[in-house]
Amino acid sequence: MSAPNIPSWAGPPPDNEFELKNKLSSGPETIKFNERSHLIVGRSSSDATVTIASTTASRVHALIVHNVEDGQVYVIDLKSAHGTHIDGNRISADKPMALKIN
Repeated sequence: MSAPNIPSWAGPPPDNEFELKNKLSSGPETIKFNERSHLIVGRSSSDATVTIASTTASRVHALIVHNVEDGQVYVIDLKSAHGTHIDGNRISADKPMALKIN
């Protein structure tokens, strides 16, 4: 498996403790960057930073990336078989989609 392309604007959040709440029934309850610029989400414990136990998840499914230029966090689908959905809407593969931060 080749490594995903990480955008040039990726970098760790300033507080390094940025947390995302996981709304899925599988995987960790919170997701922390811990000084990383990005997280790889997928089924594979050897390839993914955040593993989810779902038959609809690809081995390497999506990236969660912090943008140092605008401070936003983005999800990028890595051409997964079943797609990545935000608020019930499928996002385009390889196109960063900003997450709503509450």
